Amino acid sequence: MSRYWWVGIIASSIHAIDTITDYEAFAIDLYERPAELHAQARAMSDAAIVQGRAMRKAGADFINLVSDVAYNSGPFISPVHFREFVTPYMHRHIPALKAEGLLVIQHSDGNLMPIVDDWIAPGMHALHSLDPMAGMDIAEVKRRTYGRVALMGNVQCNLLQDGPLSAIRASARYCLEHASPGGGYIFSTSNTIFPGMPLAHYEYMLEVHQEFQRT
Repeated sequence: MSRYWWVGIIASSIHAIDTITDYEAFAIDLYERPAELHAQARAMSDAAIVQGRAMRKAGADFINLVSDVAYNSGPFISPVHFREFVTPYMHRHIPALKAEGLLVIQHSDGNLMPIVDDWIAPGMHALHSLDPMAGMDIAEVKRRTYGRVALMGNVQCNLLQDGPLSAIRASARYCLEHASPGGGYIFSTSNTIFPGMPLAHYEYMLEVHQEFQRT
């Protein structure tokens, strides 16, 4: 019998690029109104726990926490501020969601390397999207994180959109060759299968995976 896995998506569980409406005000608040930011962070964390429990009760197997905290150049705030205003709250809701029996995936685009150890410390099961366009080299990420978190993604999305097939193949093979050894890798795109992506390109990516499994 086929087994279908239900993935619940929770956005805005932490301070992130997508939660900020006024960047100048947020930057000022980091220094002048930190208590307000901590209160907001706690409220988002509490809401993530409530949503996750409801999704688990409804039958969810996985929870994908979708929060972009980095640009191609690096994190949206300094690593020092990240450790104060973001990771303490991840340490609240990620273990709480795991305690419900959920498998937790944490998503972010961008270059996470300056904060990667802090990012995975709360104990999520898998890390996505490992954005190669932001310089996330999956070979280096695997070296830094092996045995602490599973990796998911890194096949370059813009290549799946625009091709050519040779570039799709190179990106997919790089991921498989560098992330698969020793286990702990889920083969997927570096973001989503978005509307407009040529189906033939996605199917070709899967063909490369099947070829790799046969070798």
